[in-house]
Amino acid sequence: VREGIQVLLATRPGEQLLRPGFGAGLENLLGEPNTVATRARIQTLVEETLKRHETRIHLDAVSVAPTTAQGVAD
Repeated sequence: VREGIQVLLATRPGEQLLRPGFGAGLENLLGEPNTVATRARIQTLVEETLKRHETRIHLDAVSVAPTTAQGVAD
């Protein structure tokens, strides 16, 4: 299941020919400012993607935390 989630979140929509809606599209947010709005977009993308494509799990919550310049969560 873990590997399936990693593949799902790393895949761009349209990347798989027979499943054009498969994937999260998180790479579209690379380079965006680390703001509350960007983190909310990431959270929504992850939640919607997992609920739509990963039926083997029950999703309770997704949390996106800000990080410092060193990449450590505050």
